[in-house]
Order: sequence, then C-alpha cells, then structure tokens
Amino acid sequence: MKKYVVYLMAAIIISGIAYTSYSAYQTKQDQQQMKAKQQAEGGLETGMKAPDLEIEQDGRMIHLSDLTDQLIVINFWATWCPLVSRKYRN
Repeated sequence: MKKYVVYLMAAIIISGIAYTSYSAYQTKQDQQQMKAKQQAEGGLETGMKAPDLEIEQDGRMIHLSDLTDQLIVINFWATWCPLVSRKYRN
C-alpha cells in the first residue's frame, strides 16, 4: 500500500512540474508571437507593450521601462508641427 502512495505522489509531482514547464513555455511563445506581429505590422494592439523609449530630462536619461507602475501620456506633436499649425492659421 505504501508503494502505491509513493508512486502516486511521484506522479503528482512530475505532473505538476510538467504543467508548470509547459505553461512557462506557452507564455514565452505567446510573447514571441506578439512581438513578431508587432514588428511585422509596425503598430501596437491591446495587450502589447510599448517600445522602450528613452528621453533625456534634466540631464539624465529616463527609460519608459522604468515607469511601469505609473500612468504615462506621450505627446509626439507640438505646436510647430506643420499639420497642427495650419489649423490655427487665418
């Protein structure tokens, strides 16, 4: 009887390790597919991460990946952009 319990426990442990390994593998595959899709299409969709941008502010470099727990709004337009400034001309 003890043998069967040991075998059952070993089977459960092996199954758990196999499931965890497969789950990690599948997650990695999904991330690679999403990255490949992003590179092929040149854009982002819901669930995709923004590229790691870096800007200089007050003499130091700031990386977008350093601001993961904050709300970030990036404005790439400026008042001197020709498309925007035409709207306000008389």
